Amino acid sequence: MITLLTLAVALASPAEERFLATEVIQVLRVPGPLAPALDVVGLERAPATRVPLAPQRTVRLHDRDANEALDVLGTPRTLEVRALVDDKDLAIVLEWRDEAEDRGSATETDRFGDAAAVQLPFAFGAGLRLPYVGMGDEGAPVALHLQRAVEHGSMARSLVAAGFGSSTRSVTGAVRGAMRYDAATHRWRALLVLPLVTAERDLRAGLVPIAFAQWDGAGRERGGNKALSSWKVLRMPGAAVDARYLAELSWGYDGAGDVLRGKQLVDTVCAACHRAGDKRNAPVGLAPPLDDMGLMATPAYLRESIVAPSAVAVPGKGWSMRAADGARSSVMPPFAALPAADVDAIVAYLRTLGVPAATSKAERSSP
Repeated sequence: MITLLTLAVALASPAEERFLATEVIQVLRVPGPLAPALDVVGLERAPATRVPLAPQRTVRLHDRDANEALDVLGTPRTLEVRALVDDKDLAIVLEWRDEAEDRGSATETDRFGDAAAVQLPFAFGAGLRLPYVGMGDEGAPVALHLQRAVEHGSMARSLVAAGFGSSTRSVTGAVRGAMRYDAATHRWRALLVLPLVTAERDLRAGLVPIAFAQWDGAGRERGGNKALSSWKVLRMPGAAVDARYLAELSWGYDGAGDVLRGKQLVDTVCAACHRAGDKRNAPVGLAPPLDDMGLMATPAYLRESIVAPSAVAVPGKGWSMRAADGARSSVMPPFAALPAADVDAIVAYLRTLGVPAATSKAERSSP
């Protein structure tokens, strides 16, 4: 059970307490070294956190079958996450149920491997917004670390990205690890071992943002067709928590906001361009769909998207444009003049979208 004592946070506000209880992944310190073995020492003692994922619908492939399969396979999906750390490395162990073992092929271009990945920002902390959860953005790049099942094992890859279609191979901080499928339980286990410190980032902090992705080969998923989590936070043992950063991350977790009022505003204002909930009148692709925002977006991101949409302008499909100086901006007008209570209400309603009624919070379990 997560407690304020365990997290070394004193006098936390109700919003901070709720954030810590629902969004934090406890990291277990082990003597090390962390070998890239699937049964890494200490794994059985590491707390397990169940993280929900939703289909990423802002990117579509030129593959009708894959796009249609994503909508079927994408919800609900859950990763079980464990994390361990020593003096040099961080190990992330991901487990998920999959009825079929799918492995990619170097010779058959229509075979796709099951895969999972973690995403970490290069810069984070008080005063810095989180990157766009879909592979970062031009103002906030991310590091991506992936394990994909292939014919004779698994393939590990580390990438740097600053938005859709921008990923390049990382030359530092390469991931190590492996994948294994258990045919008896129909479960994958993937291990990713990352250095704590690279030339681009330093993970030795009290709270470290992290997001997760998972691909189902049977659904022809690859690239942007995947299931995606919202930003979660690793609680690194022994490191102090920055109270200001905790307060920023916790915005919107106080339960404020009238959900019914928010639905009314979304139905009458936002639904002119966005497809959201039971309002499906907007043409497909006119604006990013909002159907799974409750699983993929933080409250702070939703607020920013309303009052300052150009802060993170999602590229592609005509949703953003570039000025003569190269700056990208959203085609959505800012709604900064909305009363704060209305903004809170819209955020509160959007946070319900895609979230199963019985699992409105991230499910958590202990081994």
